[in-house]
Amino acid sequence: MLPDFEESFEVLYQDAIANFDTSRFKDSAKGFQYLSELCIKNKYVEDSIYFAYRTAIAYKSAELDIELIKLYRNIGVFFLKHTAELINKLEDKENIDLLNVYQSTLKILGKPKLRKQVVHRLISLYLDEIKITPMKKDYYLEKAIKLSVDIHDNKLTRKLVTRLANYFLDEKDKILQQEIMDADIIARKYMEKAIKLYESIDNNSVVIKLQDEMGEL
Repeated sequence: MLPDFEESFEVLYQDAIANFDTSRFKDSAKGFQYLSELCIKNKYVEDSIYFAYRTAIAYKSAELDIELIKLYRNIGVFFLKHTAELINKLEDKENIDLLNVYQSTLKILGKPKLRKQVVHRLISLYLDEIKITPMKKDYYLEKAIKLSVDIHDNKLTRKLVTRLANYFLDEKDKILQQEIMDADIIARKYMEKAIKLYESIDNNSVVIKLQDEMGEL
């Protein structure tokens, strides 16, 4: 498994096991943790997971909650960084699901500038998806709005919110042109959605206009 230092690694491994089996849990945890870090250092990432698991069991057995918490934190940070590194190596960087994982990883790691670039690309892909599946326009616009708000891009948020509000107004007009039961009720619901969106960006003049129109339905 680890050809460069297999013999010494095996000695450390057996020592950690022996400490655990004789209830020297703290010493066992330190041994397994060292082995996990050694695996990471030598790029045996998958093997490090096993030793991190054994470390956690040993700390839990020793009732060392603080050390266990530190371990979980360190494992989390490492694998978030590893996730970002793996994504950077992939050729397909236009995959929506992949970019979603990437941007959320960058958020946790505290890398706002890089995350903003990734989010803008992701939003662009959402808007491209609308051309392919126009019936899901509101779905993709809502996801794009949520991301734009999260990165504090107020100008983009305002643009996207306006686009979504206008979409609901277009749907309202389509409904009113059809001879269907309760068309006016459905139309009002679309107008209410549009009004709520315009209120969220403080476009009061449009809100007043739409409220007047809704009163005439």
